Amino acid sequence: MTADILGWLDQHGELAAKVLGIFVGVMVAVAGLCRNVIRDWWARRTLSSRLGAEAYPAEVIKASTRYYIRPDCQGADPAGDEDFRNVVSPREPLFTTMDRLLEKPSEHKHVIVLADSGMGKTSFLLNYYACHWSSRKRRERFNLHLLPVNADVVAGIQRVSRPTETVLFLDALDEDPAAMKDHQARVKELVDATRMFRTVVITCRSQFFPKEEEIPDQTGVLKVADTGDKKDHRFKKLYLAPFTEEQIEKAIKRRFRRRDREAARRVVDMIPELVARPLILSYLEDLIGGQYKTASDVYERIIDRWVERDEYWVNKEDMKRFSEKLAVEMFRRGEQRVPEAELEPLAAQFGMKHLKSWQLRGRSLLNRDAQSRYKFAHRSIGEYLCVRAWQTEVDKAEPGHARTELMRQFASETKDPKTGLHFCWIPPGKFMMGSPDTDPDARDNEKPQREVTIAKGFWMAVTPVTVAAYRRYSKETGTVMREQPKESTEDCPVVRVRYDEAAAYCRWAGGRLPTEQEWEYACRAGTTGSRYGPLDRIAWYEGNSGHKIHPVARKDPNKFGLYDMLGNVWEVCEGRIWRGGAYWNDPAEVRAAFRDVDDLDFDLNDLGFRCFRE
Repeated sequence: MTADILGWLDQHGELAAKVLGIFVGVMVAVAGLCRNVIRDWWARRTLSSRLGAEAYPAEVIKASTRYYIRPDCQGADPAGDEDFRNVVSPREPLFTTMDRLLEKPSEHKHVIVLADSGMGKTSFLLNYYACHWSSRKRRERFNLHLLPVNADVVAGIQRVSRPTETVLFLDALDEDPAAMKDHQARVKELVDATRMFRTVVITCRSQFFPKEEEIPDQTGVLKVADTGDKKDHRFKKLYLAPFTEEQIEKAIKRRFRRRDREAARRVVDMIPELVARPLILSYLEDLIGGQYKTASDVYERIIDRWVERDEYWVNKEDMKRFSEKLAVEMFRRGEQRVPEAELEPLAAQFGMKHLKSWQLRGRSLLNRDAQSRYKFAHRSIGEYLCVRAWQTEVDKAEPGHARTELMRQFASETKDPKTGLHFCWIPPGKFMMGSPDTDPDARDNEKPQREVTIAKGFWMAVTPVTVAAYRRYSKETGTVMREQPKESTEDCPVVRVRYDEAAAYCRWAGGRLPTEQEWEYACRAGTTGSRYGPLDRIAWYEGNSGHKIHPVARKDPNKFGLYDMLGNVWEVCEGRIWRGGAYWNDPAEVRAAFRDVDDLDFDLNDLGFRCFRE
């Protein structure tokens, strides 16, 4: 028997090695998975049994311990950097740092852990607490007690036995109503109540304390003034560090099965500025669903989740409206920050006098920098809110500065709520309108070619007006909608609309028909040839359409993000000028400069239109 096995191995040694390698790999993976599952289960069991549901509900414990990735800490505030993943500051594992601080209680009596919203302050305390009570070695060094800071916290502190042998964790000072009302008095009360404890560790949002309370010449120290005793309370200060790319990848591998990881990575790629926050990673399971296809979808969901977290202190719709107005105001000024003193006056200016400074300055969407000025958690949040405000008519004013590439992306992705269409921003510029004499397809009405200046940027609908969009208008206004071609679907361009009717629709949508100069500038999108790309890739025409109309946005867009500027249906401009060609036209007529003029008011099966907005 043994000889037979050895003989088989001699003959099939390479295959046997591969099978053994696969078996070992699978076993290692299973062992790692089991270890993580058991560790998470044990942490939840420990927390539930020792803390009780009145302190931390089961769903909070589960969310904080499941898939937990241990973070790093650093001495500098990462919120001071626009992309805080790029902060260059010494960092080390937070658990290691905390072990070291708690080993020497006389050196740092009070420690404060600071971080912006979504960075995992509560999760850290819960997981460290579970780790402590799961280890005999740790338990032998000291007791550990954890309390959320709320109205009953002082009574809870007084009930702790053997305080001199106990490390006390106090969670979420910034969420305590008493601290919001008078943080100096509350800190004094907590310091007085915890004088007998071995060490006290408090978590709080970075922007909760006024910046002037920090000692500028002492790195890693926070001071909170005590007006009653004329002295300061000093805390060893730590900041949670943003996740590195390696930690993000580790979180994805822990949270998702192999088959779902690529979808998670695609969402991460949509929001690279935000995923350094552990809270955002916890949303990935929700975000990889089918309804979140674009960066705008993801930003909208994240903002909704953030304002929901803060709804205890400020109505979420008020917070969204204030944030949108603030984003527009900052953009008008050409600034990314506003002083704290301006928050309340701005709320009044926006018609929201009931909002007070304390409700706004400590919320998820706004962070404070080193100069006590407030900014959005990331610039991209402000840019998204700005675009959202313009497109939902919260603020229709023309901004004073050129829009960024990301804002143009948001604009093209975000549906206008009135029309159901997407609009995208077209920047100002110059172009050569018409055709040169050297173009063999050029017609006389395209000449002479001349330079045209578009002095002001504008919004252009990303697609021609669709059947669905015109049907919405028809129902709202009572306008008659003519029967569409039998092959048309709801996402096909609407046709059989007369010139005056198209102009009326555009007025209802808050705009007008484009001039042919505006249309050709938008069509060319910086290109100088007959078309903005290879004909078969960008347009439906006689060579590929099957002589029928097609749904919008099925061909490649131009560099501005506009679809179907050439082919599919003609588009009427101001003055009854037709541009772009249609599905039945030959290539010579499907060009950026091609134009047709007709004074008759037809409703044709190949004539559509597109909306323009100032």
